[in-house]
Amino acid sequence: MQNKEREKNFLPLWAVVVLDTLALGAALVVFALFHHVLPRSVSPAQTVRPVSATPALVWTPSATAAPTPVLEAAGDLPENTPEPDTRSPWAIQFESHFTEDTVITENSYSSPNVAVEVSRLELRHGDRLNVCYVADIYIADIRSFRSYLPQDEEGYGMRLEMGEMARQSDAIAAMTGDMYAFQGASLVLRNGELYRDGRWQTYQTHCALFYDGTMAVYGPDEIDYEAAMADGAWQIWSFGPVLVRDGKPSGDYGSGMAVDDPNPRAALGYYEPGHYCFVVVDGRRPNYSFGMTFEELAELFVDLGCECAYNLDGGGSAVMMLNGQGVNIPSGGGRELSDIILIAEPPAEESEAVK
Repeated sequence: MQNKEREKNFLPLWAVVVLDTLALGAALVVFALFHHVLPRSVSPAQTVRPVSATPALVWTPSATAAPTPVLEAAGDLPENTPEPDTRSPWAIQFESHFTEDTVITENSYSSPNVAVEVSRLELRHGDRLNVCYVADIYIADIRSFRSYLPQDEEGYGMRLEMGEMARQSDAIAAMTGDMYAFQGASLVLRNGELYRDGRWQTYQTHCALFYDGTMAVYGPDEIDYEAAMADGAWQIWSFGPVLVRDGKPSGDYGSGMAVDDPNPRAALGYYEPGHYCFVVVDGRRPNYSFGMTFEELAELFVDLGCECAYNLDGGGSAVMMLNGQGVNIPSGGGRELSDIILIAEPPAEESEAVK
């Protein structure tokens, strides 16, 4: 009897299979519902980043192409930004010689544009004593290095005393020039202006100062006027001889306008653009100063360190002035001159000397 009841409690096989299939399907539906349909929360610690096939570019400032910020007004300038330096290259190069204000002493002059200091030297050549004066000159503008040729009311050249020419030209320092009035048909180029065209007269020696501040000396028949003017000649003098070339004595002292015996001298020296010197040697006074030969004068310029030097009119014309006062003791008291070379303040307008 009991065995019959147990047999009745078992479901048929086919019913078990159906029920198992239904249960499995329900389980799959529940799994899909929770895994694919219902939203899930993301933990704050997780970070979602886009994925790129190449790494992101990182900008690094370039030393040659740094970005320049755009400033809308002067007030936007960053603090401690230095003001642009508007001085000429020579003013910057020789700034230790210039002064912010004009300073005048017995033997010097300095300003933002000009510096001149005169030294007195006593030199012995054998048993001869020579007294010479050296004006060490720095300029910030080539237009400070000038020549002055006085003219009468009709525009003709004339001769005046050094003091009067220095006054008329506002010279700070001045020295005799090449006495062009006694040179016949030689070319006269002064302050960039051609006063007399004598380009065919190349047999003399010459000295040229250019706009860029360089200076060149030429022996007889060496100068090419056309080339010199094309290169920007600012001054061309003709007297000689050439004393120093490339830092060494020229050795050829017989080709100038002056005699080689010991005499009072006036000569011009060149160190580098913007740096020059005037030299005057007193003479014809045996108990004071005898005078120099060209060889002795050339040696002096080499000792001073000049790259080139050129002799100008001497004798009674050898005169130097500084700040309106005579520096040396001219032979015979000096004489009237047809021209001088001088240092002065540049024109008031903006400097355009060295660019």
